Amino acid sequence: MMTNSLSDKEYYALSLSIGKALNVHEAPVKSKHVRAAIIGTYHSNGGHAFWAIAIRQPLQDNRITAWKFCFVLHKILREGHHLVLNHSMRHRTMLHELGKLWGHLADGYGLCILQYSKLLINKLNFHDRNPKFPGNLVLRRGELEKIAANDINVYFQLAIEMFDYLDEIIALQATIFNSITTFAVSSMTSAGQCRLIPLIPCIQDSNQLYDFCVRLMFLLHAKLQEDLLVHHRERFRTIFRQLNSFYKQSGQLQYFINLITVPNLPKNPPNFLQQSDLGNYTAPRLKIIAEDTASESDNNSVVDNLVDTQAQETPRESPVRREPTPPPPAPTVNYERMIKDREDIIVQLQHENEHQKSVFKRTIHEREEREHRIQEQLSKVTSELAELQNEVVQIRLQNEELELKAETAPNLEQKVLLEEEKSKMTEEKFQKLKNMYTQIRDEHINLLRKHGETNKALQENQKNMSELSNQNEEVKSKLHELEMERSKITELQQKSISETTERVEGYEKRIASLEQENKNLLDQFQDVDSSKSAQIAELQIKLKEFEDKCETAFNNVVRLEEEKKVIEENYSQTSIKSDENYKELLNTMTNEKAELEATFKEKEQELILDFETRIAELQQENQNIQAQFQETDSNKDAQIEELQAKLKEAEEKCEDLSQNVAKLEDEKETIEEMYAQNIAKSEENFKEMQETMSNENEELKTKFKEKEQELLEEIERRTTELQTQFDGDLLQSKIKNDAALSALMKTVLKGFEELSLRSVQEGETPGTQTSSAYFIMLSDELQDLLTKLTIIYKSFSEDNNLNAEGFARSIISSGHLFTLIYDRGMAICNTLTNINSGEKIANEIKNYGTSMMELFKLLLNDSDPELVKINVEKLKEQVYLITNMVGDITSNKDEIDKLEDLVEKELNSMDRAVEEAAKKIAEMLTQSRASDNGIKLEVNEKILESCTNLMKCIQILVQKSRKVQNEIVASGKGSLSTKEFYKRNHQWTEGLISAGKSVAAGAKFLVDAANKAVTEQSNHMYDVIVAAQEIAACVAVLVVSSRVKAPRDSKNLSELKTASKDVTECVGAVVATSKNCSQQLEENQEFDFTQLSIHQAKTREMEIQVKVLELEQSLLMERRKLSSLRRQNYQSE
Repeated sequence: MMTNSLSDKEYYALSLSIGKALNVHEAPVKSKHVRAAIIGTYHSNGGHAFWAIAIRQPLQDNRITAWKFCFVLHKILREGHHLVLNHSMRHRTMLHELGKLWGHLADGYGLCILQYSKLLINKLNFHDRNPKFPGNLVLRRGELEKIAANDINVYFQLAIEMFDYLDEIIALQATIFNSITTFAVSSMTSAGQCRLIPLIPCIQDSNQLYDFCVRLMFLLHAKLQEDLLVHHRERFRTIFRQLNSFYKQSGQLQYFINLITVPNLPKNPPNFLQQSDLGNYTAPRLKIIAEDTASESDNNSVVDNLVDTQAQETPRESPVRREPTPPPPAPTVNYERMIKDREDIIVQLQHENEHQKSVFKRTIHEREEREHRIQEQLSKVTSELAELQNEVVQIRLQNEELELKAETAPNLEQKVLLEEEKSKMTEEKFQKLKNMYTQIRDEHINLLRKHGETNKALQENQKNMSELSNQNEEVKSKLHELEMERSKITELQQKSISETTERVEGYEKRIASLEQENKNLLDQFQDVDSSKSAQIAELQIKLKEFEDKCETAFNNVVRLEEEKKVIEENYSQTSIKSDENYKELLNTMTNEKAELEATFKEKEQELILDFETRIAELQQENQNIQAQFQETDSNKDAQIEELQAKLKEAEEKCEDLSQNVAKLEDEKETIEEMYAQNIAKSEENFKEMQETMSNENEELKTKFKEKEQELLEEIERRTTELQTQFDGDLLQSKIKNDAALSALMKTVLKGFEELSLRSVQEGETPGTQTSSAYFIMLSDELQDLLTKLTIIYKSFSEDNNLNAEGFARSIISSGHLFTLIYDRGMAICNTLTNINSGEKIANEIKNYGTSMMELFKLLLNDSDPELVKINVEKLKEQVYLITNMVGDITSNKDEIDKLEDLVEKELNSMDRAVEEAAKKIAEMLTQSRASDNGIKLEVNEKILESCTNLMKCIQILVQKSRKVQNEIVASGKGSLSTKEFYKRNHQWTEGLISAGKSVAAGAKFLVDAANKAVTEQSNHMYDVIVAAQEIAACVAVLVVSSRVKAPRDSKNLSELKTASKDVTECVGAVVATSKNCSQQLEENQEFDFTQLSIHQAKTREMEIQVKVLELEQSLLMERRKLSSLRRQNYQSE
């Protein structure tokens, strides 16, 4: 890509402008971004830079970006560098693929993008075949004939290509207006303006193409026969009508009133058969208003950057607020942006200057041509007048000669009459010529008036040129003022340097805060050290307790010698001293720990207060800066208004500006050097800070490691000392029981070793510690340990505490498992998605914890083994209950993981059940028609037809519910898979599965009820009524489960609601038909009581009353059963 002409900063600015222009918001593209992209093509001398940035935009991901890209490309092809057309030719396939991709989208933008891509491809093909046409299609007078080289074949082909071009423009505008009317979008909303903004370049292209087509048609009719151009004329008429309606429709839009003056076409197309209509033809005029306003706003922004807005001018004060405002601080100035904006203004002024020169030359050339044509017409008229005068004189002479001949020769009267007729004809011819002369004279007068008007216009242009020269001098003075303001910019730069020093100080403060954090970490390390020492003391206390038990054992031995008693007394004294020493150490450690925690909290509060004050200060500074910016912005308005007109009118005298540009470039280089030096200094300072921080961190790490090593060595030294002291005391006091104590110590150490190895192994696989399988394994292990504990404790208590090592091993292992199960169970409760289940398990685990503490209290108090056994059994039951609850949750999780398959399986089975029910009902209807007759056939047909209609409605409802379900999954899953969506919404999924099962069961029940009503000789249809009502309730559950997550404006949801209403109506029809048919059968089977006697009738009446009471009682019981059954079903669901 040829982007070498752009610097990195210019390329970044161009990419930023194009990215802002092609944003994803449904709003019209801002003209400043489009203008920046157009100027970028002039800076890069082509369109390579634009295409390099544009193809990286999300054109195939977002429809708004693709639509705005088409508009920006159209503007750049029209108004950009002339090489943009050549550089864009190789991207025609990309445009075709882009339009083809978005053409499948039916929301309005897709078809518009497809049509716009066709228009852009047609434009590129037109310029490829006709490279002399510029992008904006603006040609001077006579250039069209030069391009075609006065070749009739070229005229013919150009007319066809321009007709094709106009057809694409008309198709695009029709698609845009169709999308606006289809989606009811207003032209004053951002969405409507986003769709309508591309019509402006379409109107510009169509205006020029219409003018070219008219001129080409006149040229073709002047050189070819009329019959050959019939097709051209018909095509032109259709295009004329479409363009006229397009312009009228665009002119009525409120949005285009402030942007463009839409051209007006005549009521009737030109008559190409009369070449005189070419003189009456005037090209439609078009004016872009948005360009002027955009340029003004651009100039405002540029002036804002060029001129020192902090100049002390008298601001416009309102009559309400007259308090003096303090002088705002100088804001940071973006020097690169200022220089870039100046360069853009210079390039823009140069282009406008060239444009004005070309317009001035064109007007002079047109004026000269007009004068030349007037002179030629005057010479023709004078020559024709001279010829007419000569003819009149000759006719008079001939008339006089004829009169003389008539007097002299009366026989020649017939000749005289002929000559009189000739004279009359000549007089009539003379009158016609006279009328033509008057017409030509009037036209000559009008041309002279126009000539005078053009002279006046030229004089006004000369005055304007003089005024522009004066204003150019004023601009020079303003530039001198800008040079004066450069010194102020240097001052601002020094202020920015001071700000960088302040930032460095901020970094130093940050380093100090980091040092404070390191100190806090050291304090925390000391706290950890103290906690470790506390744990060591606890272990020592436990060892002391074991020693006390050993002393009680030794006291029970009566046969010990007096020397042993003395040794025991000495041992007790030493143990008391050691206990006192341990207590003193514990007190000192706890006091130090409390002091360290208090200091840590104080430091933490101080840091929080410092951060809060710093944040408040920064917020106050931000508010002050915003207020100062608003004040400076209000002061800038007056300066912008004054400098705006002066910068707009400096069009022709740009040589002085180029010199100033050179100066500004030098200043830019100096500023860049100073800026680079400042950045280098700040980077060096930052690197030094980083190095110091890294060195300090390494020192702190080494200190931490050394301190840790020292603490470990101290712990090992203390443990060894205590161990040696303990061993020495034991050797002195317990010579005979030396083996028992050593075995006890070995069991304790082995138990701790096993526990540490187990914790290390569990730490290597951290993911399994919160799994339910690991919890179940721990609970099974604890069950075994609890049974062993009861046996060991019983033997320990019965053998007078002889089996101490086995009891100690079981106590250590069971205690470790107790804590593990408690911690892992609470961790599983915290990770559960079902809150109710988690709370239930947590409550059971808390009860388990209280039971565990009670068990340890019993063991400490040497309680009865039977009481310990009861408590152990209670604890085992609690562990078993918790294990079952965790296992149920695991099975539920496995079921949740398979929800997707279950949903599809149950819905498919529901579909099959409904279809099979419909088929069976249809088969029953055919069988009844073949076998039954009379009232039975009529009843069966009515019932089965109503059931058939109900099943059809249910089938439609099931289909609609499947669509709603797919829509819910598609819209709700986002980036997740379908399986993850069902898993996250497992309650909704389970409700959907339950609804599908209910619908399938209801369909089967309806088939069985209909079969029973048709085949059995029953006088009622209550089975059918109950089955229809049940399937209606099941369908209602399916509708509710589908509706609960569907969007409210979903089309599928509305269709589902209508299908539900149809099912309700069909259920009502089934119920009504069943009741009617049951009534018909009951009327057919009337009882004959006339043959009964009075006694028989009385007994019959009493039997019926008994039957009624029995039925009422059974009805009451069945209703109770129904309510309890419904409650049970509700709870199970």
